[in-house]
Amino acid sequence: MSERFDRTATLDDRAEIEGILASINAAWQTLSGGDVARCIGQHLAPGAVLVASDLTRVARGRDAFAQSYEDFASRAKILDVNLDAPLIDIIGVSAVATLTWRMRYDIGGTLSTEAGHDTYVFARQDKKWLVIWRNIESVHAE
Repeated sequence: MSERFDRTATLDDRAEIEGILASINAAWQTLSGGDVARCIGQHLAPGAVLVASDLTRVARGRDAFAQSYEDFASRAKILDVNLDAPLIDIIGVSAVATLTWRMRYDIGGTLSTEAGHDTYVFARQDKKWLVIWRNIESVHAE
């Protein structure tokens, strides 16, 4: 049975979304060997879409979306990462979460520093929140 669009958001909704974002961010920073995609995949809707800064659709579908995190985590050595607390807006069975970040990492001997923000769109499906869309906005910040 689907939930109503006009349902009232609760503190539990906010805590669940915060927990999902914490789990996703912990996964790409600490897991390896396929565990990144498995952990992140559980938080994604089957048709989730990952969008780059230029609005290019980078990945479509749960598996491709989760694999993009796995690919980055397997190539990059994270040297430093700072994630701000997410700002979350919940309306009925939809939610948008934004968070700013700054990261230093090494890929194949090339050091990079980036800063930006992510926008996650969630839908409440089968009584749980799932990511349906994510946009990554980043700039090199040397």
